[in-house]
Amino acid sequence: MSHRRLLDEGHVALALRLTLVMALYTLCRGVFLVANHDLFADLRGVALARAFAGGLVFDASAVAYTNLPLLVLSLLPVRARTRPGWQATMRWLFVVVNALTLALDCLDVAYYRFSLRRTTASVFQEFSGQGHLATVFLRGMLDYWWVTLLWVGLVAVLVLVARRAITRDVIAAQPPRLFYPAAVTVWLAVLFFAAVAGRGGFFTRYHRPITLSNAGAWVDQPHHVGVVLNTPFSMMRTLHHSSLKRLHHYATERELEAAYTPVHAPVAPPPGPPLNVVLVILESFGAEHVGALNRGLEGGTYQGFTPFLDSLMDRSLTFTNAFANGRKTIDAMPSVTASIPSLVEPFILSHYSSDHVNSLASELKRRGYSTMFFHSAPNGSMGFEAFVRMAGYDRYFGFDEYGNPKDFDGTWGIWDEEFFQYFARELGRAPEPFLATLFSISSHHPYKVPERYIGKFKKGRMHVEEVISYTDYALGRMFDALAQLPSYSRTLFVITADHGSALNRPEYQTMVGRFRIPLLFFRGDGSLVGRDDRPAQQLDVLPTVLHLAGATAPFVAFGNDLLDPNGHRFVINYADGTFQLIQGDWVLHWDGNKTTGLFHYAQDPLLADDRAAAEPEVRQRLEALVEAVLQQYNARMIDDRLTTGVAGQARLP
Repeated sequence: MSHRRLLDEGHVALALRLTLVMALYTLCRGVFLVANHDLFADLRGVALARAFAGGLVFDASAVAYTNLPLLVLSLLPVRARTRPGWQATMRWLFVVVNALTLALDCLDVAYYRFSLRRTTASVFQEFSGQGHLATVFLRGMLDYWWVTLLWVGLVAVLVLVARRAITRDVIAAQPPRLFYPAAVTVWLAVLFFAAVAGRGGFFTRYHRPITLSNAGAWVDQPHHVGVVLNTPFSMMRTLHHSSLKRLHHYATERELEAAYTPVHAPVAPPPGPPLNVVLVILESFGAEHVGALNRGLEGGTYQGFTPFLDSLMDRSLTFTNAFANGRKTIDAMPSVTASIPSLVEPFILSHYSSDHVNSLASELKRRGYSTMFFHSAPNGSMGFEAFVRMAGYDRYFGFDEYGNPKDFDGTWGIWDEEFFQYFARELGRAPEPFLATLFSISSHHPYKVPERYIGKFKKGRMHVEEVISYTDYALGRMFDALAQLPSYSRTLFVITADHGSALNRPEYQTMVGRFRIPLLFFRGDGSLVGRDDRPAQQLDVLPTVLHLAGATAPFVAFGNDLLDPNGHRFVINYADGTFQLIQGDWVLHWDGNKTTGLFHYAQDPLLADDRAAAEPEVRQRLEALVEAVLQQYNARMIDDRLTTGVAGQARLP
């Protein structure tokens, strides 16, 4: 065999391997779409074809980056690469690298339903302190056994093709003056086209390599972006996420402050003794499962899965159109307790996590509050213990403090019912005034209830509904216990969720609906009631609580005081390259540079009619606001200006 034949065989072998990987990525995309078909029910026809075509661009980028060592070494312009040992190394490099990346892509076949966004590199930090992560992972592999089998099958195909495509060891006959120029030319040409694929196209098409936001160019609805992207690409693009950049939408600080400022003025303390504050954050309590927030569903017959929460909403100030500012638990913590959104990546995993911040704990401590945080997972899980201590909470109550491992649910922590009763007992011993934050855990995969309650709670189409019913029951029992405490009538209760959960109905599968959560303010003396249908968000908890508790100094919060009749309320969140701004009845989608959609949410809940061209005044007004919010956010994060002064500041870990 001639050396020319060897080169041809080597090229064909490499091309076959990479073509195979591209095909397997497309197969994973198809399985992903089928497994989550209800979330993309409106993606069909030409729109579906465009999403798959765009997916090839992002697949090529991921394949080029992850297989770069293979490309470099397989065609390296040296004669040694034709030897059997070298070729065997290339074979296993191909199999191992692509087996790992396909495992990541298979992960989101199951996990996407819970996060509603492609998994990013922050997942490694998010779960770094989870002591039972191996148990959770193994349970997930068993529960989604068909995804595990899918991955095993993909790896088997990789091994089979790698073995058949391996080149033979043939001694080159060409002299060096012919071999090396030809080999170097081919090598450089392949690397050039790999760079083009990695960037997402030829250099004239994009100013910079593609990132998550570029996927929006291939879809009409932002929530379809998950079909275009793949998980290896999403992880690579966020693995070493770059620092925030200063924005210059507004030329001067004065213009920026006039458009939007996160600085809130103090309010006069209310008369009488200070209110105690109890903040309850419910795991995965999406608004879809709450009957009181969906009274128009199913012809007015929809009951939901939260009878206690429904009854409490009738006696509370309830915000029926409330939204999470993120899709993960780790997004919620700074949003709810410090009024800092997690835009693009979770704040507490960002470069700026050590910035000084205002938090509920640090601000209420100015008024003499004792502060406590309760989370029943093993201490150190999710980084909560470090977060709350640095945010200014005096005491942390977790698995260790609870002290009875018999009540462990086997996966995440103490069952909600037992831990909620423990919470009520500790509040009975707490000095007033107090701030106590409680984070639930049971309404989470693997969706188990205690054995004594099997068959007791209402089930729905999604597995999460039974455990939501269980946590709602535990919440009712906790309020029964709290109502017996002398402090009950002097306590403000705020109940919300960290994020939504598995979605079933079309109204909740849009970019807007998937962020909807409950939010209510209840006073033990029954003096705070009403129903507010205007948009609200997790960021609004801090300024609203400080209004009711009487903030004595200016503070920084990206949310709004929900009790301010003159406030210009809005909601901001982010998913897969799209910033979403909601104000009044309007929803703006913004990719960081331009509007990608404008919708009248009240009239068009499925976001099917883009009004960006028809409503230029509305579009320009909302663009001006989102530009101001993002410019303030970036500048204050970069400059460590998330507070107005030194006193009372907290540092997040």
